[in-house]
Amino acid sequence: MRAIICSFSGSLGDLPRGKRTVLNALLVLADDPRVSCFERGPNWLESLIRDMTQQGLIVEQDRVAYPWCRFNLTDAGRRMLSEPAGEGEK
Repeated sequence: MRAIICSFSGSLGDLPRGKRTVLNALLVLADDPRVSCFERGPNWLESLIRDMTQQGLIVEQDRVAYPWCRFNLTDAGRRMLSEPAGEGEK
């Protein structure tokens, strides 16, 4: 017998208060780029995604299997991660 269990939750939605910064979000997305449509909606999460998109740090990938959204880091997002701590934080 084979069982597959999925919580339909990505790591970005699990960022605790106080860690919900652009830099921390990029670190999370670099490791786990998927965000479930079930966890989308809270103002803090949508605002963080919008900020990173508007700053050109991430792009949403098209044609990802439901229920997932996928956010890939851009070159600018990867550069921000390679900078010394805090220098790229906006």
